[in-house]
Order: sequence, then C-alpha cells, then structure tokens
Amino acid sequence: MSRTLYFQQIADSRFETIEKCLPILQERINRIKELLNIEGVNITVEGPYMIDWRNTLENNIQYRANFYITKRTRKVKWDDIYELINSVKAVPYKFQ
Repeated sequence: MSRTLYFQQIADSRFETIEKCLPILQERINRIKELLNIEGVNITVEGPYMIDWRNTLENNIQYRANFYITKRTRKVKWDDIYELINSVKAVPYKFQ
C-alpha cells in the first residue's frame, strides 16, 4: 500500500498585499511541480481557493492549495521530497 503525503501551501494577506497572494501561491505551486517532476513521484494539486476574512475583525484573505504526493520508487526518499518542498516554503506534512 502506498502512502500519500498531504500538505498545503498558503499565501496570506497578513504578510503580502491581497493582490500578490494568488500570484505568490501560483509561483510556489509551479516551482514545487517543477522540483518534483521526478520519475516515480506523482503530484496532485487541487486548484487554489480563497478564504476571506475581510468582513471580520481580521480583515485578511488567504489563498490555499492542497498537495498530494505519492511515490512508486525507492530511489527517492521522503526526506528528499521534504527538502525540495521546504526549499520553496516549509509547511507541516501528514500522511493520509
């Protein structure tokens, strides 16, 4: 049974302007896809979606994208995959 690594990349208006959040997230998605374009490694990315808190006291937005990684090879270790993802933006991981 293969394991699936799950994580999210998030761009948050607390750290970037609202206008820059989606382009920043898209850049991260593209970079991670490029880095993980490895034989035996499958990556699935759900399209970015927005969480909007502008009508609350926080007045922020976030764009998020969910990633699912599986591998069918022993040539690549999970630590190698973590290192590649962390080179773009470190995130919490979990296996599903």
